[in-house]
Amino acid sequence: MSHAEFYLPWVHQLEIIGSNASTEIEFIYGGFGEYQTASTITFRQSNEVLIAREKTNPNFKFVGDKLSAHKLYATTATLFVPSGLNLHIMVGDCQVTIKGTLDHIHLQLKSGYCSFEAMTIKSSIESINANICVLNKMVNVNANSKHGIVSTHYNADFASNLDIGTTWGNIFH
Repeated sequence: MSHAEFYLPWVHQLEIIGSNASTEIEFIYGGFGEYQTASTITFRQSNEVLIAREKTNPNFKFVGDKLSAHKLYATTATLFVPSGLNLHIMVGDCQVTIKGTLDHIHLQLKSGYCSFEAMTIKSSIESINANICVLNKMVNVNANSKHGIVSTHYNADFASNLDIGTTWGNIFH
């Protein structure tokens, strides 16, 4: 398998770790709070693509009383992937940490924060309202924010390893 897609709209904290030594995908998913069983992950394979989706649990019974507004619900995930995997991830409001070695990752992040520490060949991050901090100084970053601050060390003489685009977020490198 050379391609995997993860659609995780409710995960609030995601850690992605790429490794040259890894040959398999390992996905650790957990919830906490009173509604921790409200969602589940489904997996399917289509051709050579693994597709994982976070969905509402069909067995979960929502109480719907006045106290429901004060109930806590949050999910976290850790994803260990082989470095050669082509990875696409879509999350909503999330804190994302990306570490290790990854050939290609495409992250779509609605809002939140992304800390990019990984070494990559060619990757991209798109966001609406997320701040993105690239901590790896060896990665050449091509960044654009329509309404935010951009502070990068982009060198036009080298191919970009990481393309970042955001509407309202700030980008730091």
